[in-house]
Amino acid sequence: VLPGTCFGPHDRLVGNGLYLLKLRAGEIPAVTPGTGLPCAHVRDVAHGHVLAMTRGRVGERYILSGREEDNLFLGEMLRVMAEVLREKEPGRAVTLPRWRVPRSVAWMGGAASEVVAALTRRPPLLTRAAVHSGSFPSFYTSAKARRELGYVPSRTFRQAVAEQFDDWAACGMLEARTRAVDA
Repeated sequence: VLPGTCFGPHDRLVGNGLYLLKLRAGEIPAVTPGTGLPCAHVRDVAHGHVLAMTRGRVGERYILSGREEDNLFLGEMLRVMAEVLREKEPGRAVTLPRWRVPRSVAWMGGAASEVVAALTRRPPLLTRAAVHSGSFPSFYTSAKARRELGYVPSRTFRQAVAEQFDDWAACGMLEARTRAVDA
């Protein structure tokens, strides 16, 4: 199976949820205009895995992304996250990124971040590879998985973000500063 960009509860490594934490902390100053992600609720994707194991054909690949309307450009994705954060924490000021940075500028930032990371032996904030892969929309459809497996994502990206926030609030992860795997 080929999962979309998963969000939702029980992300203990702080993977894609790092977007939520960084936005909440006001640490996303800019976005690149072409970045687009196939946002998916982790529970829908997990259900898709079960369907692939029980109904899938050997040797076939199945894309398990979210709902079609949840193929979002980074700015749109962050806007939804900001709306959820404002609902969950009405007193917190949540600021969306102010700048749109061209790919060439982001690439130079990634190169500089890699040098700093090598010198400090800390994970880079941005990499050239991340800039390259994030410079284009990565929008996908689960049409084949729908036809052959009966996969129908039923949860929205907004639900995934709200559930991820609630889960992290319950277990004290809202103040995490890095991915657990990098700590």
